[in-house]
Amino acid sequence: FMSSPFGESLLTVAEDNHEIVGVDNLWPWEFHYKSTLLKAYQPCDSVVHPLFRGRGLFKAMRLYGLEAARGNNPSFMFNFPNNQSINANLSLGWFKLGRIPWIVKPIRPFRIIRGMLDSKQTSPSSIGGGYHMDIERLEVLGQEIPYHGNKIIPHRIKGYFSWRYQNHPSRQYGMISAHIGRKELAAIFTVNQSGSYREMFIVDLVGVPEIIDDLILEVIIEARKLDISIISLMQNNSFGTDRLWRLGFLQARIKNMVVLPLITLKDISLKRYEDWSLFACLHDSL
Repeated sequence: FMSSPFGESLLTVAEDNHEIVGVDNLWPWEFHYKSTLLKAYQPCDSVVHPLFRGRGLFKAMRLYGLEAARGNNPSFMFNFPNNQSINANLSLGWFKLGRIPWIVKPIRPFRIIRGMLDSKQTSPSSIGGGYHMDIERLEVLGQEIPYHGNKIIPHRIKGYFSWRYQNHPSRQYGMISAHIGRKELAAIFTVNQSGSYREMFIVDLVGVPEIIDDLILEVIIEARKLDISIISLMQNNSFGTDRLWRLGFLQARIKNMVVLPLITLKDISLKRYEDWSLFACLHDSL
């Protein structure tokens, strides 16, 4: 949290007799909209000690952090709350965009069913060698990303790829790319072990959207080598994911998304998922 190229996180704590009983963290991000750079914060890893719940600590910490965040002139806040915490966000004036659409491709369906019945905890899994992340190449591709018309898209600031993926303290990420002539598109992925099956999450797409089919075919080949049972990707029509049904992908709605506008943004809508070009890089919990 403290080494982000977007700036330091804002960490609020609640104390009782010099003991920490609550934590609320605001994680900084930046987005592009056409030629406009938008600063934002995402609440992440909020928790209140069980003995102190129901006393309004969450709301007090969030409001305190929000006032601190305003000093950095953010345009909005956004979050992906679970079903237990979404009402707390809505009570503070956040707007619900609905459930985020994902697309998933089952590769070994019977293993998925067996793994779901195991009901074991999900945890990050090792990827192994062969999927080295070419940070220098990603930096170049990240600067070439077209800021798709009227879409709000995460800013790949210099240092972003090494901070977000290469130097992650607890999760391993890999890279798969496709080349057609001078066109290149790369997928950054990670793997979870869920009971007896393995799930691949494509968390970022960097490069030329037009060759998405070629890239995903490469991803499917590598997923089989990694003994993956299912591939998951956040829906992003700016990168042509709406046509991946032809490669066997199915639609699913997994997580909630809420937004809190902090300033009036001319010609920019924050309240429809269709106005965003989002990736699972914005999650640190998959």
